[in-house]
Amino acid sequence: MELGIDVGDLDEVYQLDSPGTVSSLAQRLGRSGRRAGTRPEMTFLLDGPETLLVALAVTERFSQGWIEDVRLSTRLWSVLVHQIFANLLEAGGLTRGSLVERLRFVPSFTGFSDEELFGLVDHLVAEGWLDAADGVLVLGRRAEQRFGAKNFHKLYSVFETGETLVVRHGNTLVGTLDRWFVLMLSSSRPMFRLAGRSWKIVDMDLSRGVLRVVPAPSGGNAAMVGANGGLWATGMRADAELVKIGSRAGGARRDVRDVARACAEAPS
Repeated sequence: MELGIDVGDLDEVYQLDSPGTVSSLAQRLGRSGRRAGTRPEMTFLLDGPETLLVALAVTERFSQGWIEDVRLSTRLWSVLVHQIFANLLEAGGLTRGSLVERLRFVPSFTGFSDEELFGLVDHLVAEGWLDAADGVLVLGRRAEQRFGAKNFHKLYSVFETGETLVVRHGNTLVGTLDRWFVLMLSSSRPMFRLAGRSWKIVDMDLSRGVLRVVPAPSGGNAAMVGANGGLWATGMRADAELVKIGSRAGGARRDVRDVARACAEAPS
């Protein structure tokens, strides 16, 4: 759905947890209510006060006609690697210069220098993802083993399921974090808030899905765990919003208000 694939005319959309952005809510809601005499409908299936709070926030913003600004990233490393593989597969082989020329002016890659583009290609060759023969690059054995089954369908299917990492302080389980959130943290500020306090990452084992942490120094600028940082900042800090959210939360009102206040008091 997020790639523009039309799944058809739906009577109702069922959403597990909440979309992290208003734009995702609008896109998914728009899959329903297309026939004359019908209206868009969505049912949220939520597992706690945190996801309920996000659902209330995105629907509140949507009802106000607000939506996030579109911010184009020009340094998307993961997409760049994917496009290197896809271009080589499509062409059957390209020289380094021809490959970089194809990618250089793609808007999502204009933030890369030629040195970075060529450096990435050389790294993929050195790691066995690409092979070079007589100056022509093709997919390497490692790429074929990873993506080659069923006519490279894994390379063309870029939907990803949510992946979580277990957060541990020594032998104590702190909680879990989405992988994308951990990878989003900058190396210069590897801190976040979870379970009511700030933590600093000391070791990351993505293959095992484990994140080792220690308490962050007091006063550290830690990132807030949430589906969308801008949403927390714009939707949760005003007292009026907390009152509105609390009054709409039904039996979970106290838990939701507690979470909202924690978000409002946390450093951004």
